[in-house]
Amino acid sequence: RCAEQKCGAGTYAVGCTGTGSFTDGTCQNCSAGTFQPMNGSRATWCTDCPGGTYGLFEGASVCQECPAGAYCLGGSVKVLPCIEHASSAPGSDMEGDCTCEVGKCRNGSRIGWVDTVAGDAHRAPGFVDGGLEVASFRFPFGMAAVGRVSSAAIRKADSTLVLSDTDNHALRLLDMDTGNVTTLMGNGVLGYVNGNASLARFYHPYGVSASGNMVLVADTTNHVVRKVDLLSG
Repeated sequence: RCAEQKCGAGTYAVGCTGTGSFTDGTCQNCSAGTFQPMNGSRATWCTDCPGGTYGLFEGASVCQECPAGAYCLGGSVKVLPCIEHASSAPGSDMEGDCTCEVGKCRNGSRIGWVDTVAGDAHRAPGFVDGGLEVASFRFPFGMAAVGRVSSAAIRKADSTLVLSDTDNHALRLLDMDTGNVTTLMGNGVLGYVNGNASLARFYHPYGVSASGNMVLVADTTNHVVRKVDLLSG
């Protein structure tokens, strides 16, 4: 702070030593995206506009509230509009606050927002079936949407993904509607065995591709391509 220099709202003191007189420094406008609310301030800086507000012009004593249908990051100099067909409440401070209009995106989920559908990066890798809070993987890699088939293992074919859980040497199924994960084939033990779901073994399955009731698997460390019949298991 300057010892004597006093600046008006929207400005701050520059060029003073902190011990000099009023003439030791000058007042300068706050830059866009920042503000200084006090008259007679000795501050030598301006504060960033908080999230949910913006400062379009220099010399601001207050920041403007972000309008509906947009979001404003901290220190914003402009309003960032939500994507088409999405809206937000006034004062929104992140893109994830923009939500889809009904019927404009799947399940009305938020546009531009990343969510975890299975597994937890804060848990150790593992080999556990279950929902989002339970399921674990060990280097999941390839995945493919499963077509419309009739299978005891796949009851919601339109929303099911088959994925290679590479370091568990297994193929897993992910229900995108519920987030539930089940194991299709493999038990965590590497090998090279053909057979039904209880017998088949893989060694680092990577890429997968689905067509109808068939899934092709690049069984990488076995150096082969395998075929899985979802109808017969």
